[in-house]
Amino acid sequence: MAQLINELSWSHSRRNTFEECERKYFYHYYGSWEGWSWNASQRQKELYLHKKLVNRWMWLGTVVHKAIEYLLKQHRQGEALESVDYYLELITKRMRKDYGDSINRKYTSRPSKIVGLLEHHYSQNIESEIWKELNAQALECFKTFWNSEIFAEIKACEVDDILEIEDLSHFFIDELKVFVSMDFCLTKDGKVVIYDWKTGKSENNATSEQLACYALYSNETWGVVPEDVKLIEFNLSRNEAVEHHLKGIDFQNIQEGIIESSNQMKSLLIDPNSNTADEESFDFVEDSEICEKCSFKGVCSKFFDT
Repeated sequence: MAQLINELSWSHSRRNTFEECERKYFYHYYGSWEGWSWNASQRQKELYLHKKLVNRWMWLGTVVHKAIEYLLKQHRQGEALESVDYYLELITKRMRKDYGDSINRKYTSRPSKIVGLLEHHYSQNIESEIWKELNAQALECFKTFWNSEIFAEIKACEVDDILEIEDLSHFFIDELKVFVSMDFCLTKDGKVVIYDWKTGKSENNATSEQLACYALYSNETWGVVPEDVKLIEFNLSRNEAVEHHLKGIDFQNIQEGIIESSNQMKSLLIDPNSNTADEESFDFVEDSEICEKCSFKGVCSKFFDT
């Protein structure tokens, strides 16, 4: 197995983490690096465990995404699909197992393989009815997808038209690697259609930056011009689908913005060439509400000596 290299790359989520809190950014991308290894330091292992913690809303989204991914990969492979009840039962079984593993802290031994819920890790008092409601919401989200026109259209398309399912991909702006993640992507009538499944109750919020990244990746990978790329955000909680087109997007300005964002990250490094960093170069956020929701709050040197 090739050795993993911690390289400076860019993604929408990486930029968001950097802008939210520089110290959280350090913990996530540098302090926790190689924390999965048996010979990592105790601090690396500690930070890696906290990096992998998820709150219950993130967990809900992951469970639904994984169920849809499984369903769509079955379709792509030409397998006969089961009844909707079969998949709903899989979701409930998975959530029961995840919940049990988390409350029994099994994740502490294998944080990359076993779900650890932030609410359990920090002993938050969450009533059982709230957990039951999460399961009900996951089931409703999946049923919404199952009964949707979007799923009907996907089943009607040729499997060769499916381009990606939950793939983490990348393209380059100059020498900077830029990551993009697509829930589902297909080609239709010579155009690329990208789908983004939402499980939260927030508004659909694709940015020009995200759209531009999808377009640049599509152009580099499939030779598709930006005008022939479309994003559909499907909010499964609200049963609403919103289309986004790329007309009027200033690609040059967005590429320059991504490079500038990367340069800001790079400016805090000890040695940009080797992508090495020192914790003290990364400031803490001052907003206590952000700290309260952070998975690293129990090990952050803002509150504890390390």
